Amino acid sequence: MMRSIVCLLTAALFVAPGTAQAQAGRHGPGSPRAQLEQYLKQLDLKPEQEEKVQAILDGSKTGREELRTQVQQAFKELRGMLDQASPDEQAIFRQADKIGELKTQQQKAMLRTLLKVRAELTPEQRLRLTALQRHGGPGGAKEKQPGSTPSSHSP
Repeated sequence: MMRSIVCLLTAALFVAPGTAQAQAGRHGPGSPRAQLEQYLKQLDLKPEQEEKVQAILDGSKTGREELRTQVQQAFKELRGMLDQASPDEQAIFRQADKIGELKTQQQKAMLRTLLKVRAELTPEQRLRLTALQRHGGPGGAKEKQPGSTPSSHSP
């Protein structure tokens, strides 16, 4: 049992750091912020909207960076625990919970930013943004989500 848990967490450590960085606010091509910025460029924002939206994005930057640092540190601590000859299972699970809580905070921060941005858009722009998010931008379509219907992906 312990061996399978350690294997699972070790595998997560190889995948999660890059994922955590993207979710934490890195401006890489796959980060949520980078995607949002790409979509916003396609909405023909008025100059005053662009200014307000940029202020929202800039205002969330410090919090995103702090959370990213905390997630990275939490993963580093977990790796150290897993490297021990006799890992403490309960300590590992507490650390996994801590990482989960931090990642939840990251997701909520991104959603908070998205909601603030959406509040600055016209109803038509919000519809267009929703369509872009569902379909992955012009010319592309994201994979169909489980339980979705074709009509749920229509603009």
